[in-house]
Amino acid sequence: MRFLLEEPRLKPVQVPSGGYVLRFTRIVRTDGYCEFESLRYFAGFGHVGRSLTLRVSRDEVAIFAGADLVARHPRQPLNGKYSILPEQRSQVLTKPGARPYSKRQLLLDLCPASEWFLTELRHRRPDTWKDDVDPAYELLERYLEFRHGSDHAASPKAAHAASRIFFRPR
Repeated sequence: MRFLLEEPRLKPVQVPSGGYVLRFTRIVRTDGYCEFESLRYFAGFGHVGRSLTLRVSRDEVAIFAGADLVARHPRQPLNGKYSILPEQRSQVLTKPGARPYSKRQLLLDLCPASEWFLTELRHRRPDTWKDDVDPAYELLERYLEFRHGSDHAASPKAAHAASRIFFRPR
């Protein structure tokens, strides 16, 4: 009854077409990521232990340290687990002992089709597989395009180059 009395005075809420941007505070973990809704967004090792502001919209997550923009990630990462921007990948590879493992993980997460290739490589060449991850990772950097929210595919050149890495004699 009360609603019927107040209805003539009610007006629709003006919501921007992109939706609202909400702010959340997160502490960057030791691996350089901050977490929001069970998804991880890379902020960088320089921000470990710091409290950063995440500005979350419908399509993206922007990470700020004070007034400075640290990174702008897609809200839904391509691999469904975490988001690391192409320009941030080099930071993950700074630790020499972890480099081949990090590259392998990036390859697996960014290009699911590489799972068979890397698994076979690991089993056929258990002592030298680490040497083959570098050229495969370079192929990723050179031939794959990663766009926010779109599918990615390797070019025929990349597939040919990958087969040459895999089938070259030892």
